[in-house]
Amino acid sequence: MNSSLPDIAVHGLLMEAGELVRNKRALEAVKLLRSRNKAVIAEPYGCFVFALAHEALGEHTKALQFYDLLFKSVPDHLDALLNAANIHRSLFNLDRALALAARAVAAHPNDARTYICQSQILSAQRRHVEALAAIDRAITIKPDALALTVRGSCLIEMGRLKEGLAAQREAASREPANAGVQTVGLFCANYDESLSAADLFSKYVAFAQRFESPLLKERKPWRNTRDPGRRLKIGYLSPDFRGHVVGKFIEPVLAHHDRRNFHITCLSTEAVTDEATKRMQRHVDQWRFLRPSDELAADGIRHDQIDILVDLAGHTAGSRLMIFARKPAPIQATWLGTGYTTGLTSIDYFLGSKQQTPPGCEIYFSEKPVHLPVIVPLAEPRPTPDVSLLPARANGYISFGCLSRIIRLNEGVIEVWAQILNAVPTSRLILDQLNFEEAATKENFLTLFARHGVGADRLVLRNSKPFWNSYHDIDIALDPFPHNAGTTTYDALWMGVPVISLRDRPSLGRFGDAILTPAGLSDWVTDTRQDYVARAVAASSDLETLQDLRAGMRARLRSSPLMDVAGFTRALEAAYRTMWIEWCGKAAA
Repeated sequence: MNSSLPDIAVHGLLMEAGELVRNKRALEAVKLLRSRNKAVIAEPYGCFVFALAHEALGEHTKALQFYDLLFKSVPDHLDALLNAANIHRSLFNLDRALALAARAVAAHPNDARTYICQSQILSAQRRHVEALAAIDRAITIKPDALALTVRGSCLIEMGRLKEGLAAQREAASREPANAGVQTVGLFCANYDESLSAADLFSKYVAFAQRFESPLLKERKPWRNTRDPGRRLKIGYLSPDFRGHVVGKFIEPVLAHHDRRNFHITCLSTEAVTDEATKRMQRHVDQWRFLRPSDELAADGIRHDQIDILVDLAGHTAGSRLMIFARKPAPIQATWLGTGYTTGLTSIDYFLGSKQQTPPGCEIYFSEKPVHLPVIVPLAEPRPTPDVSLLPARANGYISFGCLSRIIRLNEGVIEVWAQILNAVPTSRLILDQLNFEEAATKENFLTLFARHGVGADRLVLRNSKPFWNSYHDIDIALDPFPHNAGTTTYDALWMGVPVISLRDRPSLGRFGDAILTPAGLSDWVTDTRQDYVARAVAASSDLETLQDLRAGMRARLRSSPLMDVAGFTRALEAAYRTMWIEWCGKAAA
């Protein structure tokens, strides 16, 4: 940006502050800028550096204030437009974000970044056809890894899974040293049905070797008191302490923790908060918003003397695994985020259940599996509608259904589901997803099923609001594979709908078993695709059993380990204590 600088001292200060921000010393930059606040704000570049510094500190509201101030004098500043748009996107202010991206595109039509930004916002609005057109424009200008990653994600959300995974693989191959691109590639590889368990694990190991290994030398000593029986400091680290599936499951556990024996800290990597955040904050002893710098965040955790640091994100958006790579706590574990290994040797334990990580699967985990009663307990959802009568009674035909994410619906799943529909000629399949609001996504799935002899008249593709109502129309739920569903399996059972699942790769292909078996429904879990089809066909002909299951499902769940939040939390705390005692013994030795 060109701007006249009336004060050479201010110019030097701004250069120094900009350098501090680039070196991840944003707090020092803010303090420096405030020393000449009025003079700094009078300069467009001063507003920009102020905005960058506050953004680096996670102070989004302040950053946006300075970007807006900058726009008054330089309305088309490219970096400011993109940064502000991305902040608004992270805060779910999507209309405002899109307006800023459109300004960036209009002012800088030959810069690929503007179309990438626009595409990501359009995808967040479920306008994937427009998002694909925008990202294709970016690729014609600069076909780099970021653009390919965004294109892959867009294709996946449209139901074009093979094309999307191919784009993600190409992106990962182009920039092997880009941790963000590699993390997205790892996350998507979990859904690739062509990969064996060994293939998948090797990708996680390769990630750790590239990104974790160089940080091993940065580890610093701990000052934690080695007392096996003292009150332990547990730190939960996540970007999702809000109205999110992780927030939904962690909140009741936080509420049940024994605070006399366990000091609980939540370490949030995102400044976005909502009503769920406020509830969680009341259940813990300490709440921290982590600095964007992994190194500084790790130093803060070490300073707080957290004894056991628990990752709740894995390789998902907003995760901060390189904090764990620096080993700021003597014991580290992963739980709940993706439900699979992180690949990091710095994380000691993987928290799951015996169905999720059966004996023999240890070779696919960098962490030591620990068995809890269930993966995670279910607190009674409220408010939800009452369980309905079996829809097949009124319809005269069976309705299968699935509300799981589109990325899980690969061609193998569609082939098996088509076999079920063809074996039960009068049946219907209901697929209920946000993405089906877009006609192009519906058409993609109709084409995929048509290849297996299933016509559009047998399919109901929709987006129900609220989604709970969809279960009133479903008799039997079908679980995808090799990556099983998780939350939607809990939801289906709560609404009285039994779920047919297929055991596949540990542990992502064992979610169904890990939920259904504790519910006393192990006979709904199968080991082969042939058995999966046969189980669906057999269940569809036994309406009495389906109605009895439906009517008694909530009572079944309430009396099962799945809804024993207090019992689960005691088991979790016992596992923490065992880990700690073992570490104290090793440290003493």
